[in-house]
Amino acid sequence: MKIHEYNEMMAYLLRPQPRQMLATGTQPRTATGTFDKVYSMADIRKLAKELNVSEFIDGVKLTPDQLRSNVTKALSRTNFYKNQFKSLSPVKQKAYMKDFKKQIVKHQDGGFYLSAKTRVPNATFVKKYFPNIDSKNANKIVTSINGVLLNDFKNKGNVIKTSPKANANAIRMEDLKKITNPTFETARGVQGTKGASLQHVASKNRMVKLNNLAYLEKVLNSSGSQNDKRVKIIEKEVDRLIKAKPKNYVQRINDLNTEGMALASGYIKKDGKIVKGPTAGYSEFRVKDPINQKEYFFGKDDTKTILPDKDPVLIQQDADLIDKPIKDMNPEELKRAKEIAIKKQIDFRKIMSGTGKVLKSVGKVVKPVGYAFGANALKTAITKADEQGLDLNILDKAMAFDSGDAEVALNNARRRIDPEFAAEERAKDLARMVDDFEEVGLDDLEESLI
Repeated sequence: MKIHEYNEMMAYLLRPQPRQMLATGTQPRTATGTFDKVYSMADIRKLAKELNVSEFIDGVKLTPDQLRSNVTKALSRTNFYKNQFKSLSPVKQKAYMKDFKKQIVKHQDGGFYLSAKTRVPNATFVKKYFPNIDSKNANKIVTSINGVLLNDFKNKGNVIKTSPKANANAIRMEDLKKITNPTFETARGVQGTKGASLQHVASKNRMVKLNNLAYLEKVLNSSGSQNDKRVKIIEKEVDRLIKAKPKNYVQRINDLNTEGMALASGYIKKDGKIVKGPTAGYSEFRVKDPINQKEYFFGKDDTKTILPDKDPVLIQQDADLIDKPIKDMNPEELKRAKEIAIKKQIDFRKIMSGTGKVLKSVGKVVKPVGYAFGANALKTAITKADEQGLDLNILDKAMAFDSGDAEVALNNARRRIDPEFAAEERAKDLARMVDDFEEVGLDDLEESLI
């Protein structure tokens, strides 16, 4: 063969269409480009599964011809990218596989999961193995090759699980679905933005409602997450102890109640003083009496919630939403709840922008501070009550803890058993109220005269 004849033959063989046939194989095809003369529908469906080709698009099942066409295109792409991988030298193929497998980590139960931490970036694959190809196309090649290799790995019987972190997030989402409507909480305008974050005021043991959902600075929300987890654990442990009634269960429950109130109190140490910090009012703990099992909810500041129990304006308009679990709301109720939440968040962000970063001006929230401050007052109240023959109930104890003043609990207990003392105290309360009103009236009069 002469040189010019050889060149003509090669030019003919390497024209675009035969070049594509050489890359993807020379199986006979129909006019539509599918290979229905070669594969049965059972084979097509098997290939579709291997190539991750769905039989449905937007919920509508494809016709047999549409499925054949999609499988054909997917197989052509797969063969093309396989050939790109095969174009590498054996040494580079081995190195590529080593880099690819770095992302596949052995799971503790014997399976595998994909680790983002050990995964080799696409850019590295492109630089090492396809440096002479346009970066955009090379990136597509690497993505597709890795997809093909991963499918081959799965088809050999290997199980790919989600990562432990993804598993934890999935479990958390399933737990949230039991107590709330995640779609509502992540809706535009409701989900926290620009530094604001939705805070579940009540523990994760209870249904989420508008009266125990609030907006809090994101950094504060994150810092309190460990306290929230501990509150949930304490409430469950109290229930377990009441049911099992082991030795010394009453004392153990009292200790747990004290710890729970400390966590929910939000006390911080600032300038050498014990004060309520920026998270005070954003956490609620269920105090449960070990004897009669009466409950008292401690720590929540009602005014901070999306729909307060005691807001006369909102109660008139949306009273039916105050105590209704979000997960049980119908579409019309969810629409109203969303409008209320959006307005609340806008108001909250205005307050944030006016006060600046709260965390810079306050101390760090430390559990022992709140614990010592409230617990000491509670311990003093219990000791004095025993000396005076008073029986403190769970509300008395909670009041002592919250105020940090043992006398508040003793006063409340004495009012219940001593009618004369109660009458005297009510008279004092009334006198203080009258004095306050008179001072307000005098101030108003003075202002009007100026």
